[in-house]
Amino acid sequence: MIMRKIILLALALASLTSCVDTTTEKAPVEQWVDGLVSQYPNLQSNNLAMASVKDSVAAYGNRAVGRSADLLDGVRFKFVKMIENKDSLAVFFDATRCSSAIYVGDNDIYTGIKIRVLGKVDKQTASKLDGNKLYAISGQVHAWDDADRFCISHSMVGDIDLGTFILNSDIEIQELDTDQ
Repeated sequence: MIMRKIILLALALASLTSCVDTTTEKAPVEQWVDGLVSQYPNLQSNNLAMASVKDSVAAYGNRAVGRSADLLDGVRFKFVKMIENKDSLAVFFDATRCSSAIYVGDNDIYTGIKIRVLGKVDKQTASKLDGNKLYAISGQVHAWDDADRFCISHSMVGDIDLGTFILNSDIEIQELDTDQ
C-alpha cells in the first residue's frame, strides 16, 4: 500500500512538471478531468462509471466544435506525424504526459489524459516541425473525433482519451522552450 502511494505520487509529480508550467495552475483540460474523476472516482473498477465518463468526454468534445480551442491552453504537444494530401499537409500532435492527479477520501487517483490535435498547414510550417521539440497549439475547432484513427497516442489502460481535435486552417503552432 505504501509502495503504491509512492509510485502514484512520483507519477503525479512527473506529470505536473511535464504537462504544464509548474509556476501556474493546471491546464484547463486537466482541471476539467480532475472534476470528472472526482465525480467518478470508481471509473477504473465500474463499467457504468466509465461509460458516464465517456459520455461526458463526448459532450465536451462536441461542445468544442466551432469554438476556440481553449482546452488546449497550457498543454504541451509533441509533433508525431505528417500526411500529404494533394496540395496540403495534415500534421498530428499528441499531448505529452498530461494527467489528472487528485485525492479522494483515502485514495490517490492518478489518471493519464490522452488528447490529440490534427491540423492543416503549409509546407513551410510543416518543414519546421520537429518530433523532438514541444509545441503549444491553438486555433478554432473544426471537428472532434473520439477515435485515434492514425494510432498516434500510446495509451495505457485507465487513461481518459479526450479524442482528436481537428482544427481549422488557422491553427497556430508555437515552439516551446525546453524549460517550459
